[in-house]
Order: sequence, then structure tokens, then C-alpha cells
Amino acid sequence: MRIELEKTPGVQYNFSQPIKDRVEESISGIRGQVVVKIYGDDLGLMHDRLEDVQRILTATRGSRDVEIYRAGRAQHVVADLDRAALARYGLQVRDVEDVVEAGFGGKLATEMWEGERKVGVRVKLPDVVEGDTGTVARLDVPVGGGDTDAAARLPLSSLAKVHLDTGRTQINREQGGRFLAIKCNIEGRDMGSFVDEAQARVAREVKLPEGYYLTWGGEFENQRRAMKRLAVIVPVSIVVIFFLLYMTFRAALPAIVVLLDVPFATVGGVFALYLTHTELSVSAAVGFITLFGVAVMDGVLLILYVRQAQSHSPDSQEAILRAVSQRLRPVLMTALLASLGLFPAAMSRAIGSDTQRPFAIVIIGGLMSSTLLTMLLLPTLYELADRWFGEGRKRARPRPAASVALAGEAHP
Repeated sequence: MRIELEKTPGVQYNFSQPIKDRVEESISGIRGQVVVKIYGDDLGLMHDRLEDVQRILTATRGSRDVEIYRAGRAQHVVADLDRAALARYGLQVRDVEDVVEAGFGGKLATEMWEGERKVGVRVKLPDVVEGDTGTVARLDVPVGGGDTDAAARLPLSSLAKVHLDTGRTQINREQGGRFLAIKCNIEGRDMGSFVDEAQARVAREVKLPEGYYLTWGGEFENQRRAMKRLAVIVPVSIVVIFFLLYMTFRAALPAIVVLLDVPFATVGGVFALYLTHTELSVSAAVGFITLFGVAVMDGVLLILYVRQAQSHSPDSQEAILRAVSQRLRPVLMTALLASLGLFPAAMSRAIGSDTQRPFAIVIIGGLMSSTLLTMLLLPTLYELADRWFGEGRKRARPRPAASVALAGEAHP
């Protein structure tokens, strides 16, 4: 659609979705993933600076649909009042404004009934044709007060300079001041790096006078807030997992070894995001938390069985190999169940898949690496940790010299 639309010059367009628009409007009031607002008094100066920001955003890789928001201009018939002429005829600015408002805006003259409903009747002059200054200039303004019907009348052209001018169709206000906004969407790049690069360039190249300032908003605000929460939630999740592992094994060493499944799974998740050119988003971060839980469950299944085998044959490495071979099927079933269930979401390109796909890709890629490394490396790491720090170290410790001497005396 973008390629076809670009064939027609002068067409402005924007791609969006109804629900997404409502969410973006509730966040920043503007429909766009990234919104830059400039606050101040001089709308002309603000628009010039916003055009500089527009140039920077357009040149930043990943930007799409960069547009200044509702900054259109239209032609107006303007009457600049001559205050000296008003004083000569004893008129106030408000007197002339009331006449203009009644003539072209209408004035409620009476009321009438339409069935059971009372409606007002507004009387006004015919609408002014665009660019028709003559009709406005001929508007009669009562002069001298007293009875309006008997008062002298002057055309508006005697009291004001009527001319054509261009002005803004809309002036937006927020936080007690005027603002203009520019919006853009992002495609083919993660939102965080795009905003960081754009903010650095704008701060370096766009200089604002005193009393004017820029704010950045839009969808990325929610992403940054969510990432800050996840920066706390992920470590807390790992601590909780370790506590549950400790309660399961009643020992710290096997809990630490099983927790090594977390980096095993992280490697696969990150590699899957890289291969599919998927950005690290909130959905992907939540997928990593889920992945840690599934990967640790596989490690628990394996280490529990290895410990059971060692309790019967403490010094036999065959027990560990036998435990690994017997636990291969349950571990593979656990990984395949999650992977196959999430595979349709990972391959989906339908509306709304942007939030599902990173979640599924992280879990599938992470389970592939964690399953492989769990079966190959985790038993070896557990055996080494047990030999160096656990019960294996106690079993390998040499007996005291006194015991050896007594044994020599008993068997000359």
C-alpha cells in the first residue's frame, strides 16, 4: 500500500488501527508511536523549530509517516479595527464585535415549537463567500447609541481595515500553554534506540529560545515504564526461583546448578530474536520470564533423578549417564509441548501478532538451547560441583594417618 500511495505526489497518508489510535490518544493525545511537542507563545517560531525536528526524524533510520499534527492554515477575512475612528464616533471595540458576531455568527431572535420540542431561531446574514471582503466591509454598524432603529449607521470599512489573511485552523493548548506537535511511526527498528538517536540529534541541532521547550511522548513512554518495572521484576523472579529450588532440594548446591539453566535459555532466546530480526520488546521480556520457569523445570526433573541415582551408587558415573538417558523423554516432551503450542503464534503475521510473536519466538528459541545444554552440560556441571564443593569432596577426602597406622598393625 505504501508503494502504491507514493506513486501519487502530494498525498499525505498514515497507517494506523482503530484500537491502537485510541490507546495512543489516551497516552499523548496524538495518534503516533512517537510524539514531539513544542510549547511556547509564538506559533510561527514554534512551527519553524518543529520543521527542523521533522527533518531530523525523517532522516533517522526507521521513521515512517512523519507529519506535523493538525498545523493547517486557511484563508480568513480579517477586520483590523481602527481605534482612533472608534473613539471619534464614541464606539467601543465590543460594540463592533457584537455587530459582527450577530451578522455572521447569528443571534437568537425567538423560539418556536417543533412538535413537543422548543427550538431557537437564529437570524444572521448569508454566509460569506471565501475571499469576499466586500460583504464584510458593507456591514452596517450603529453609531450614536439610543434607539437602534434611529441611530446613524456606518459601514464596517469606515471603522476597520478589512482584508484577507491566512491563519491557523486550530490552536492547541495543554498545561496552560500553546503547543504544536509532530508525530511519526517506527518500522524495521526497535523503538528505544530510535528515540535515543532522535533525541540526541534534536538536542544537538535544534536550539530553542528561553521560554520554549520540547517534550517527547507517545507509545514509547509505556515501553520505558514497562522496561523499568521489568528491570526489577526479572531479578526478583530469579531470586524467587532460587528460593523454590532450595525448598525442593533442601540444599543450595543443586539449586545453584539448576539455576544455570537460566543463561542456557537466555542464549537461545536472544539468538532467536536476532535470527528473526525481532526487537526486544515488553512482550519478549515477558517471554524470557516464562522461559526461565520452563527451563528450570527441565533442570529439576534431571537433577532430581541424578541425585536419586547417586544415592544408590555414589561413586558410579554410570548412574549419572543412566539417569540422563532415562530423563531424556520427559525433558523433550516438556520442551516440545511448549514449542509446538507457541509455533503458530511465532509464525503469525495477522493483526495483533506484534505482541504475540516476540513472546513465542523467545520461548521456542530458548527451549531449543536450554534442552540441548541441559542434557549435555547440566549433569557434568552437577558432577563437578558435587566433586569440588559437595558430598563428592567429602568422599574423596583421604583418611587420617592414625587410622592407616592402626590398620598396618592389625595386618602385619
